[in-house]
Amino acid sequence: MDDEILRRRSRSLAATLEPVIGQVFFSPECHAAYEKLGFGPSPGAFGNGVAAPDGPAYFTSRGSLLGQVEPEVVAAAFGVFKPAVVVAGVQAGWKRTDAPTIFAARRAGAVAQLERVCGPAGAGVEHAAELLQRAADALAEPGRPLFSGLRAQWDDPRDPWTRFFHLGDMLREHRGDAHVCAWSSAGIDAIEIGLLTEAYMGLPLRTYIRTRGWDDAELSGAATRLKDRGWLDDADGLTETGRTEREAMERATDRAMTPALAALGDDAETVIELLRPWGEAMRAAGGYIAGPVDLWPNRG
Repeated sequence: MDDEILRRRSRSLAATLEPVIGQVFFSPECHAAYEKLGFGPSPGAFGNGVAAPDGPAYFTSRGSLLGQVEPEVVAAAFGVFKPAVVVAGVQAGWKRTDAPTIFAARRAGAVAQLERVCGPAGAGVEHAAELLQRAADALAEPGRPLFSGLRAQWDDPRDPWTRFFHLGDMLREHRGDAHVCAWSSAGIDAIEIGLLTEAYMGLPLRTYIRTRGWDDAELSGAATRLKDRGWLDDADGLTETGRTEREAMERATDRAMTPALAALGDDAETVIELLRPWGEAMRAAGGYIAGPVDLWPNRG
């Protein structure tokens, strides 16, 4: 596959999947289900009315994709978060519930929001799920912990929205797993990739990364290391070298999706167009908060 077609399709698929699948983290239906399991309620809403997640519920529910594992395993798989924050959240979570219970609550809550916002599943949802399964079936597990955990829990649900969500979740997490491999292989750490990504997306440094638990001293130390390396300039922007290196990590992540995109062929464009209006509806309904993916460069 041509490199530019691969790049565009890989990033466009990820960007259109994000609000339709990533809405699970903001779903009021999920938050209500987690509260019934003993977690705290949603702490409120972000500025645009999107419901914020409870921290321990977030770490435990997403961690359940891996099964009933030690909190340190969840922290390792999440990659960009401060490990101590993840470990504390999952330790608290496993005292309240177990992985199968919260996994089921998570998936059901995500599906409930999809149905509420996008309406009953029709032929388009069924077709999208068929295409997502073709893509997911082409991908392999090595180095992909969250994707592999979801594949292990694949039960081929008959409900179309549930089937669609589970497969979309697999593809979303596969790209995330691949991205962790790409930046860690480049010799940078979790704080550094967060800062580089902010600069790459055109966000002010030390803003979005704060949602990952790092403190001021840790952020300043990482910024200094990147400047010493010649990747950040004195104005906290990417140098030419820094942009080249950060783009190389994204290209490596794109290439990790090659088997899925090859399996889809030109149907990749079809699934992207099917996803687009559902994502727009989710954003309009306040089911997903805008994030760095909205600023993603070099996507079609």
